[in-house]
Amino acid sequence: MADKNSSEKLCFSEEKRRICESKIHGQSCAQIGSSFRTRRSSSSSFDSKGRVPEPAKLILRNEKRRVPEPAKADSEAPRGGGMIKARLKQLFKLYALYARMDAQWLLHDTRNGIFCILGDLLSNLAGLSGVFLLAVRFNGVGGLSANEVLLLLGLSGLGDGMIMTFFSGFNVANISRRVGRGQVDHMLIQPVPLWMQLLTEGFLPVTGSQTLLLGGVVTGVALSRLGLWLSPAMALQIALMLIFRLMIQLGLSYLAGSRAFYRPVSCEELSSVVLDLTSSLSKYPFSGLAGWLTVVLVSVLPVGLMAWMPAMVILNKPGFSLGMAWMAAVAVMCAGLGAIFFRKGLSYYGKTGSARYRAIGHRS
Repeated sequence: MADKNSSEKLCFSEEKRRICESKIHGQSCAQIGSSFRTRRSSSSSFDSKGRVPEPAKLILRNEKRRVPEPAKADSEAPRGGGMIKARLKQLFKLYALYARMDAQWLLHDTRNGIFCILGDLLSNLAGLSGVFLLAVRFNGVGGLSANEVLLLLGLSGLGDGMIMTFFSGFNVANISRRVGRGQVDHMLIQPVPLWMQLLTEGFLPVTGSQTLLLGGVVTGVALSRLGLWLSPAMALQIALMLIFRLMIQLGLSYLAGSRAFYRPVSCEELSSVVLDLTSSLSKYPFSGLAGWLTVVLVSVLPVGLMAWMPAMVILNKPGFSLGMAWMAAVAVMCAGLGAIFFRKGLSYYGKTGSARYRAIGHRS
């Protein structure tokens, strides 16, 4: 009897060891049981019918319960259209999330929120009206009539409004602030791709859309006074030029803001300087300037592409037939350079990190 018990214990220990080894080598529980039964004739712990003893059955049953579900095969993973659909679904969910957060910020303190919105609206209206009043007083500015200047100002307001509505939250457009303050780590630990965070985190449809609405109203009034009808083709043209402007401004902002990876303190506000420069100069017509200076303002320092050239294209001014193509080329170049230098700075940041951290501007 003692020999039989010791034999059963030995079989029990041997099988437990083999189960642990099989987990390491990826052997399934069915294979374990099959291998176990093939050796039943050499063990005295099995009965005459070749059945597995109760302790071994218990081990196999428990191990089978703990076997994780097999991972999906690569063929079952979303690819192609499925991956794009999943990404778009996630993108719109994040847009809805940040829109709800923006609305909650306003509802949390409605009185002060409304005062802030009205203050921004009046400030932007004052910035647009100054140039328009000069055009009315002198019967045009820079070779453009007062109504044509009004169209330019409306397009400028639309461009500023796009930046404020989609990228002004949490310093997404002012990327040098996030980099210089050591806040990039907040993005790197999120279970969302970095590009998707940058596309969605700055979305402020409630508290940041007043400039966009103002620009739309001014553009509509200018088109009406000029006798132009907003056809679907013109609406598509305006939308494309606004996208090109976004690419140019954000590309220049990220290009300059990449220096904050290397000089976080001194370069913290570089992106703000670039955005302020392109926004403030976009409100002026450049038709009356010298030819060489106009070339500089649409190439080296492309502030003329913010609103002046789009207005010339919509008004069908001579010499601007290729204006859309030029804007597209400059937009791709600026966005590409900004992405390249930002990735280089991010790689440097991954190796060195940041010795500086300021919580200001993050989720506040």
